[in-house]
Amino acid sequence: MNHYLTQRAQDEICEDLIKRYAGVYYPYRPVDIIGFAKALSLDLRYVVFNDDNEERLGFYADGTTPTVVMTRNGPKEKVFPENTILISRKLDRPEMKNKFRFTLAHEVYHHIESLLSGEKPVSSYSSEILTNEEMTVNDLRKIMNHREIQADRGAAALLMPKKLVVNTCNSVMNDEPICIYGKDNFDDDTYDKLHEIAEFMQVSLTALIIRLKHLRLVEKHDLSELTGNVVLVGGAQD
Repeated sequence: MNHYLTQRAQDEICEDLIKRYAGVYYPYRPVDIIGFAKALSLDLRYVVFNDDNEERLGFYADGTTPTVVMTRNGPKEKVFPENTILISRKLDRPEMKNKFRFTLAHEVYHHIESLLSGEKPVSSYSSEILTNEEMTVNDLRKIMNHREIQADRGAAALLMPKKLVVNTCNSVMNDEPICIYGKDNFDDDTYDKLHEIAEFMQVSLTALIIRLKHLRLVEKHDLSELTGNVVLVGGAQD
């Protein structure tokens, strides 16, 4: 299955689904991604994955593909029922809340993808690259394939629907623009406010900034406006 959607199409579909689930409150409250998953008749289970070169965070089960999880008797290959989402137990901690929410939204989007295509579910892992491990090209391809990238974008669209992002930003920023200098720099006050926005929506700061850029909610400025007060003595001009 490869039901490709543009980012704008993903945004539109995900916003509509969240609006249908949350009603009039959807532009004002953080997305209840667990409740949304249950509304889609998805079963959420915590497991301990038997990791190899990649840290598996989630798994969308198709009812036929086995996955290896840890049991009291050691690692065991198991087939989980269709419409089951497995989440790594290591994410079931308060400090992992943002990563848990994004992982669940990622797997939920895979389910939405199967509903849109009208085809049977296709199993899929959500994984992180273990930076202290040597990865093969095949390992990287599995993690970074197009379908997984699209699911990451879908997860962002589910957790950060445009109206929620706009309303929250306007409130925290007091209707002032979000100024970005160069490609990735903000002044200290803006960084503090972005942290506040991300905390309210229960997403990571990195995910929020990527989403703001995609939604074109940042006002671009030349980097020199931020670095202009840095005095340099000497240099090529001398």
